[in-house]
Amino acid sequence: FKSNSKRRPARLKDYSETGIRVQYKGRPLKADTVIGVEIDELNITGSAKAVWSKKELGKVYSSGLMFKRSRKK
Repeated sequence: FKSNSKRRPARLKDYSETGIRVQYKGRPLKADTVIGVEIDELNITGSAKAVWSKKELGKVYSSGLMFKRSRKK
């Protein structure tokens, strides 16, 4: 995903038509943060809003993201 113009790798853990759950290293996304999302395997690009974030292990976090006008590539 892309946050503050920086690309951050993430692992897709779950998805639906309305959103996704991703796992990543670094700082947790704050609720209501809008990020860019690109999921090559699903042919989707667009933006999403962070709904929640939780700590997994060490500096690994999971976030639930809700699509905002997502579209097929």
